[in-house]
Formats: sequence, structure tokens, C-alpha cells
Amino acid sequence: MLAKFLPNYKKELARKPKIDYIGIVMFLGALVPLLILLSMGGAMIPWASTTSFTLIAVAVVCAVILVFVDTRHEEPMISFYLFKDSSYLKIFFASLLSGVGTGAVAVYLPYYLQNVMGLSTTLSGTLITPRIIVTTIVTVLPVMEKPKQDNGQ
Repeated sequence: MLAKFLPNYKKELARKPKIDYIGIVMFLGALVPLLILLSMGGAMIPWASTTSFTLIAVAVVCAVILVFVDTRHEEPMISFYLFKDSSYLKIFFASLLSGVGTGAVAVYLPYYLQNVMGLSTTLSGTLITPRIIVTTIVTVLPVMEKPKQDNGQ
């Protein structure tokens, strides 16, 4: 049902895009070790261990290579020139903080309601449901605006 409200972008490309395969691999090489360390660190992987230091080293090396490659690629995965614009930086960091806050609420609110307030799992889920519904609606509303047709004028 929502698909009929999505914009229809059918552009014919004059040339085949140049995909930044090295950038994709380096991005994953930087992100995956950090995610492994953050999700398993302290429980399965000791923080001050060779494994955790190796994961950090791999992530840093891949991030440095990513920056080196993407600053020279014709169509980079991450356009670093955008970070020179101060208004883009402000929006980027505001979005980042908003996402972190939203994620933290989504993860820790059920724990708070159950462990601190002493509510049951069912009641905790019932109290969180309106937030999930509102978030879904607010996320979808901007997409539902139909784009104006270009008559070539």
C-alpha cells in the first residue's frame, strides 16, 4: 500500500556507475570489528585482551584505507568533501545524536520498566507500543507526499 506513495525514479543512466568495491570492503572491515567488540566486549572478549586490541587495530587500519581510497575515487562510497560544509556537519551530528538517543530509548526503556519499575513484560510492551506506532507513522509520512510532475517547463 505504501509503495504507491513512493516516488518513481526511472532515470536512464548514460554510463555505467563506477562502484567503489574497495571502499565497501574497507567500510565493512572498519565497522564489523567494532560491532563485534562492542557486542561481545567484556562478556566473551575481555576488554584488555589481544583479541580486542586486534579488532581495534583492524578497524583503524581499514578506516584509514577507506579515507585514503574514497578521497581519490571518482564515485566514492562516502563523499568526504561534504564534511567541509559546516551546515552539513551540524545536521550530521544532530542526526547522529538523535539516532543514538532513539536507539538507547528503544533498548533501555523496557529494561527500566521491568527491572526498576517492577512491571511485567506484557505491561512493559503495552506501554512501549504507542511509541513504536508513532515512530513508524512519523517515519513514513514524509515519503507519502507525492512529487510534482515535471512538464518540461
